[in-house]
Amino acid sequence: MNTVQINNDDRAVLKTALSDFKRNSIEMIDFDRLEELLGRLHDRLDSDKNLAAELDMIKDDYRKRIVGMLKAIIVCRPDKEDDRTAACLAGDIGDIDTGELVRLYPRVAARFRQCFPGSFRYMGQSSAVTRNNDWMDHKI
Repeated sequence: MNTVQINNDDRAVLKTALSDFKRNSIEMIDFDRLEELLGRLHDRLDSDKNLAAELDMIKDDYRKRIVGMLKAIIVCRPDKEDDRTAACLAGDIGDIDTGELVRLYPRVAARFRQCFPGSFRYMGQSSAVTRNNDWMDHKI
């Protein structure tokens, strides 16, 4: 990705141009430099807009994963605390900022893994640890 850097000199050009506009001293403005700077800023805005759209997609994916895992947890282990948590999050998850989603995801994923461990051994293959018929012991 091509990132556009705005340095202190560029900031000074913008500040000077703004003060010249306010004083109606248009003849003092370096339009060539201002044109070049505004062109670079325009390119950066397009780049930032694409980046923001990508981040929104990732944020939406996190929301969907968290809500899906919470629903599965509630079905697996109906607990009043889980019900309240899921009800609060399902309604309010659209308002949670990205940082909170990133902090919440590992906790929900750990709870999900507790409910649905990945070591069921569905293949029915015996090993030194389990007998051949132990692979269905988790069934009720």
